Amino acid sequence: MNMRQAANAFWNPFYYHPLRRTLTKPLLFLSPGQLLQELRALLYLAAASNRSLILPNVLGDRKALGNGHYSDLFLGRALWPGFRTVHLADHLLPHSLSILEPSFYWRMARDFSDSHNASVPEPEVLSLTSGGGKRLTLRQVEAALLARSDQTRVVLHMYSPADANSGGDHRMRKQKIKKAAENLAQWSADSVGSYGQFESERLTYVELPKLDYRRSRKAVRYTDIAHSIVQNSRLCDNFFEPDQGNRSCFNKCK
Repeated sequence: MNMRQAANAFWNPFYYHPLRRTLTKPLLFLSPGQLLQELRALLYLAAASNRSLILPNVLGDRKALGNGHYSDLFLGRALWPGFRTVHLADHLLPHSLSILEPSFYWRMARDFSDSHNASVPEPEVLSLTSGGGKRLTLRQVEAALLARSDQTRVVLHMYSPADANSGGDHRMRKQKIKKAAENLAQWSADSVGSYGQFESERLTYVELPKLDYRRSRKAVRYTDIAHSIVQNSRLCDNFFEPDQGNRSCFNKCK
């Protein structure tokens, strides 16, 4: 991601346009490998569906990291700013790939919605179940996302079959999934990301499938995009260090 371009775009009213097609998903840090795999999957899904990726702030468990290597606390939660999560080799990535900040819609609603004479679009929460005996592939997630091509703003909601089958009658289970989707819509509207505590979020968190383009051409639709993302993306070098402010990233990231 070109940090200087991102900083300049912050003041551009055409950047904050309500018809801009976007994709996002909450992210938890469970391990470096897990986070990188999910970031790559999100990058691919955004590029494949011709959407901008709203890269969220990442929720983690500071106790598991130790040695003081964690981001500053926000409302008692350890969060890593989205802009210092993944490093991209811009010139080697798909031209269609663009990254937006977590507060994209919050700032649009506050400062720019009137200038476009249009309201901020409501989020379309795309709920998909994966886990147990029903393991989704990224190709299936991609297909479900492409089927929502008429939706401007999509938030991915991954949940496990255990959530869908846990206790109560069918109506109660549907209400549980609906409530989770409503919470996600609120999360996506927040300027930071309204996470709960890590321990409770971890209980219901479901990871995205791995971006694995080498297994077969059926794994993803666009193997060239997938290959480019895997080869040219990594976690930021200073991901685990205390946040020194975004200026350090703007000045030093190469």
